[in-house]
Amino acid sequence: MKVKTHKVRLGNIEVLDFNAVPAAPLFDTSFTTQIRVKNTNWGPNEFDAANATFLYQGLAVGQIVIPKSKPGMRPTKKIFVEKKKSATMDCTMKFDLSSKAIQGLECK
Repeated sequence: MKVKTHKVRLGNIEVLDFNAVPAAPLFDTSFTTQIRVKNTNWGPNEFDAANATFLYQGLAVGQIVIPKSKPGMRPTKKIFVEKKKSATMDCTMKFDLSSKAIQGLECK
């Protein structure tokens, strides 16, 4: 039986703090999110520790460690993270400066 790759997704993102300087390409943000690692296999299947890198315009601005884990048969392992800085999942999001909220989160 072929082992399938786990699916990794970002959950809801809560922006705790967001400051931007309109005259310069500069921002400082803190947020919390949930990373979901889904086991698509018909049985328990562990995964090794991995890094998630947050990019802004192609430059790394933050990094977290996803710890080694062993989800059971077809469940989703939920990992809560809180990061000061800004992760890699090929996601695009827009920050609304007036409401300090994220709009249009799209992940490939």
